[in-house]
Amino acid sequence: MALVDCKEPVFDRQVDEILRLLEEGMERAEIAEKLGYKNPMSLDNYMRRRNFSWDSRQKMFVPAAERYSAKLNNNVLPLHGTSKAALVISLFAQDGADAKEIARQVGFDTHTELAGYMGRKGYEWDSTERNYVKGSPDKPIAMPQTDEPAGQGEPGMHEVLLNNILPLLKKLQEGENQPAASESKSIPRYQVQGMYGTKAMRMANVLDELARRFSMERNISQREMFEVALIEFFQKYGYREEVEKYLLG
Repeated sequence: MALVDCKEPVFDRQVDEILRLLEEGMERAEIAEKLGYKNPMSLDNYMRRRNFSWDSRQKMFVPAAERYSAKLNNNVLPLHGTSKAALVISLFAQDGADAKEIARQVGFDTHTELAGYMGRKGYEWDSTERNYVKGSPDKPIAMPQTDEPAGQGEPGMHEVLLNNILPLLKKLQEGENQPAASESKSIPRYQVQGMYGTKAMRMANVLDELARRFSMERNISQREMFEVALIEFFQKYGYREEVEKYLLG
């Protein structure tokens, strides 16, 4: 299912970061400098290659298809703010919406991941409306039904989602209510030897979001966070000598 005849927007981590910074009120020039672009035009070119265009009225990058869909298809909802959640709602509003196909369109591997994302954004699945609506924070995450027969597809996807995400959210909530003295007062910083390279990896959306939040709240870069995590992992699981020899000197 295509949104319109023109190309669909491509959501990657860089696009998500750019949209997030814009939603927080940062200017394009500031974002370009923060993310290492030569100028705002280079940032615009990056977004254009991913099928976004700049909306000066909203001061936001919007899917290029959005401006045409409002004119050509009356059942497409306007994507106010152009968040990924708004795009998901817009796609589900169309006739014949398919949960797995929509998940793929907006950058998720499965509709289970999509449901988790929408839940974290404060939305829940309404089986009557057959779409996501604003929900209460205490209600468990629901997912749209697919055409797959029972017992096929992703095994126990409801159970996997609830068993992994809900306890994590509960721990986070409990942690916010605990006194600061119960937390580690300082984060170790290591002087790692050697040159730096780039390593791309896939991780669960929940971990990605927690890493970003922790990075901003504790004023530590994600690179430093992962260095600390890996070094302490190596030290704990039998690589202490190798760490001291090759990394820390």
